Amino acid sequence: MKRAGFYKFCLLWVAVMALVLAAMGIPSSAAPSGSQPVGRYRPGAFSGVPQHPIEAGVGSVSFSRQAPEARPNKSSKATRSSPNESMSKPPQMPRPALSDFAWLEGKWLGNWGPRVAEQIWTAPKGGQMLGLFRVVANDKPVVIELFSLVDTPEGVELKFRHFTPALAPWEQSDAGLMTMKLNEFGPATLVFENAGDGQPRRAMFIRTDPDTYISKSEIVPLTGGAHTAEITYRRQK
Repeated sequence: MKRAGFYKFCLLWVAVMALVLAAMGIPSSAAPSGSQPVGRYRPGAFSGVPQHPIEAGVGSVSFSRQAPEARPNKSSKATRSSPNESMSKPPQMPRPALSDFAWLEGKWLGNWGPRVAEQIWTAPKGGQMLGLFRVVANDKPVVIELFSLVDTPEGVELKFRHFTPALAPWEQSDAGLMTMKLNEFGPATLVFENAGDGQPRRAMFIRTDPDTYISKSEIVPLTGGAHTAEITYRRQK
């Protein structure tokens, strides 16, 4: 009887050890026949914590298989458009040409306080528009100005020079020729900026209708406050 009990105890011990080894992934040829096959354990291939063999009984250890987690493929990169690429680029405005100033052609008359201002513009030709400006007060000329709009590789420029009624240069020879570069261009607004140190600092042409425009000249003297000379011109027919 003692020997039979010891034999049963050995068989039970062998079965328990076989299940423990199978749970650890170690194959064993000592598993008794008729015991359920136990799969090999791989990290991530099973979930749950198996019960201890003594608590669950011989042959009751089981695992539930789960599909392995999908890992991103490092070789494939997601294409993501940058914000700058997704945003549509604003259309570039065409560069102003001298023909865009052709509406100035003709004779213009305006009042500057008690004075009368006259302008005469020629048609664009040979990359240039010529103009004449005269101010008359008390029926006497006060100042004369010659100017031209020139089409240059850098853009349209406004050049002008002042003279006395006797056609003597108003300013010194080198500083007398003023050059203003086109800084703003629109359907009804033209703004020129002085490229040097002379006056005016800015000149604006604001077209209100086909036969009317406002001329503004911003004067910023070295001493004293800045002021703007504004003249409304109307086309003379």
